[in-house]
Amino acid sequence: MLTIYIPTFNRVEQLRHVLSRLIDEVDTKLSGHDLVKIKVFNNGSTDETEIFLNSISRPYLFAHHRRNNIGARANLYDGINHCDTEFLWILGDDDLPMSGLLSELIQFLKDKKPNILYLPAIWSSNMLSNSLNKKSTDLKFREFDSRNFIKLTGIKITFISSFIINFQKFKSLNCFKNQVELRNTDFGHLCFYAPLILSDGSLFAVDDAVISATGNSNFQYSLVRSFSVDLPFVIKKLFLHHQLLHKILIRNLIISYLPSMIYSVKYHKVKSLEADIPWPEIQESLKGYFSFWFFVFPIKYVPKVLCLFLIVLGRSFR
Repeated sequence: MLTIYIPTFNRVEQLRHVLSRLIDEVDTKLSGHDLVKIKVFNNGSTDETEIFLNSISRPYLFAHHRRNNIGARANLYDGINHCDTEFLWILGDDDLPMSGLLSELIQFLKDKKPNILYLPAIWSSNMLSNSLNKKSTDLKFREFDSRNFIKLTGIKITFISSFIINFQKFKSLNCFKNQVELRNTDFGHLCFYAPLILSDGSLFAVDDAVISATGNSNFQYSLVRSFSVDLPFVIKKLFLHHQLLHKILIRNLIISYLPSMIYSVKYHKVKSLEADIPWPEIQESLKGYFSFWFFVFPIKYVPKVLCLFLIVLGRSFR
């Protein structure tokens, strides 16, 4: 029923916690039902990832080891091609699901057969912190139309671990092969979500955070450029004929997200972000949106206190 695909590179300690959580639940609550496959694609790790994975023997766990790192995108798409179940969950190797979550998800997927299920996350510096306080049995699932689903997820639609997709439904739409241009960006995974959001079928979300995400800084791309240049391009292409959804996503990106990200870079608040802000590229990408000139562009020139004012003002529009 469900493939959990975990791409990994040099994060063996985080991977230990994630797999331990998943394996414990499959063994104790889902054993013998053939409902879950866990596939780990080790992208040329130089730590003890291969040794660790080879030490685990479970009929539902499959580990694929690459001799060399082929890049995050290539590893992602190659792993996805090995999905042979109805549903697919791409889970980051440092994103820890709530204890007891998996069995609840399996039951929900069996009952509702959604196009997409959104699993909110909470960010923490420690993936083992007690930030997820609810019990899995307290979970509530709500159904949304496409407009309200996009309003709910906003820019969090880029967080890959938060989405379980109906992979067989996606394949039946036969659209991925036509999106090569988008797959070569850092947000190619949105090519899997957008068609399912726009097609007939149910869109569901869990009410509360059920994933502890560490926000690890092991990025393989320029974060500011990706979100301010690549992401608007991807959104425009995917939602070209759905202007309302395009408007909601761009508004959320420009007003509620980019100001704080660029502020953090400008004043060195987050060490994991690159030091440079590619202003000419950002301006060219977003110049057609009035909100860019009001909420983002002034950060290039105004003092710190006014930057903070724009950030607070933007968050009030959420």
